[in-house]
Amino acid sequence: MTAEVLQLLWKHAPGDVVGFVQKFWETGELLWKQQTGIIKLIPKEGNWQRVKNWRPLTLLNSGYKLVSKLMANRMRRVLPEIADIQQNGFVQGRKITDSVLNFLICQEWAKKSQQEALFIKLDFEKAYDRVNHK
Repeated sequence: MTAEVLQLLWKHAPGDVVGFVQKFWETGELLWKQQTGIIKLIPKEGNWQRVKNWRPLTLLNSGYKLVSKLMANRMRRVLPEIADIQQNGFVQGRKITDSVLNFLICQEWAKKSQQEALFIKLDFEKAYDRVNHK
């Protein structure tokens, strides 16, 4: 189902769309076709002969996107309470730059208290850049 079809259904038969969502909440399941995505490869910069210079893009069903968005919006309310305080990304009200501030505070504490400390910086790459394409 495309977004256009979903919008058309909503205008003429909102009960069908609501019924679809209610069925998902009751069963926790989507039909096979609703779960299926089409993977397209999008070229990045560089030599296109190398697999690492392609980015996979998954085109998902609109029904899947709809229930995913509803779930994300519901989780947004409780995520700050259940996510660890060190988890800064993707939690409303927290910023990834908070980690930098935490590091500076720890570094200053180690200096002032003359404590030995080891700090490790991890550079996380995007998941799709780390996939073993073999």
